[in-house]
Amino acid sequence: MKKVVLFLVVILMIGSGWNSHAKEYIMVSPNGLTKMVIEVEKDAGIMATGFFQEKEMVRFGPLELELEDGPVFGQAPRVRRVNNKKVDQTIYPPVRQKRTAIRDHYTEMEIIFRDPYRLIVRAYDDGVAYRFKTDLDGEILVKSEQASMSFPQDDYLYIPTDVSTFTHSERLYRHFRISEATADTLSSTPFMVDRADGIAVLITEADLEDYPGIYVFGTSGKSFGVKHPPVVLTEELIRDRNVRPATVASYIAKTSGTRYFPWRVAAFAASHKDIISNDIVYRLASPSRIDDTSWIKPGKVAWDWWNANNNKGVPFRSGVNTATYKYHIDFAADFGLEYIILDEGWSVPSDLFSISPDVDVAEICRYAESKGVGIILWCLWNALDKDLDRALDQFK
Repeated sequence: MKKVVLFLVVILMIGSGWNSHAKEYIMVSPNGLTKMVIEVEKDAGIMATGFFQEKEMVRFGPLELELEDGPVFGQAPRVRRVNNKKVDQTIYPPVRQKRTAIRDHYTEMEIIFRDPYRLIVRAYDDGVAYRFKTDLDGEILVKSEQASMSFPQDDYLYIPTDVSTFTHSERLYRHFRISEATADTLSSTPFMVDRADGIAVLITEADLEDYPGIYVFGTSGKSFGVKHPPVVLTEELIRDRNVRPATVASYIAKTSGTRYFPWRVAAFAASHKDIISNDIVYRLASPSRIDDTSWIKPGKVAWDWWNANNNKGVPFRSGVNTATYKYHIDFAADFGLEYIILDEGWSVPSDLFSISPDVDVAEICRYAESKGVGIILWCLWNALDKDLDRALDQFK
């Protein structure tokens, strides 16, 4: 009998010792319909799984943040302590969004590791998110961040595929199954998983600052890997507006050693139409640092580029000229649009002060003001950058 008891104790001790390496932390949203499960295991690292309506939606991991010539945060993780809190507050956007007031209601878990980093996890009623925080002195070089993701079933995607991270981000969204994505299926975010049960899962990021945006690519089965564009060391101008990297660094970011990194986000909705009203990205963003927002005047716009200045049945030659823009101003005034845009062509694109002889900018602005319509001047970023003060003085 003593031998049997001793044998059971040994088994229990071995089992207990092995299980002590695997820990599970669960965050449940305020309404109980959404949750995030974090698994921390010595060998497997950190995994994060999002659930909605008691169904698995997406699994992220292993989660890692690798520094250049330094540690890989997330490998062999050792938890020091865990902090939990609940937040229910109201955000009043300085510029109205979908709502004048946004309820910011969530549960949050902060997992503090023995190495100088943390994982922040949030569960909202309509999504989950996580991000790293580092606590290091000075500046750091981030070599990579791993945030691979997998999905429980081979559903369809709406995804903006591209051929390179050197992109204008003007791609059409394609519709195909997750398993059809290959290593060449490169995409920025957001992209949406169109589940067979009607639930929409939107994968994106939030609070992105001083850090490159995330790109995903197909790996195998129902999974995606992630990559970030590296830091550009030297660049070359292509045509009059495209700046192409000539040489790049071996790291993706040179940034503060003590900082919060971007949120990795999965937004959920019971149907496609409901994902449109999901504002989790705004809720996750840092508060505005602009004290005076009175100068920001949002509004609708009549944009000549959309219809190629192709106005039919008018008593003038339609095109990039003063008469056409006055016609657009009349249209905007009649239908309550706050602005019109003067798109490419009103000046030489690379020189804001070489104005087309067919476009009287001063007269257009005078006429627009008399009609209560604002003017937006399109320009190349580099043309404005090289003559910023002079341009603002002339066109204010």
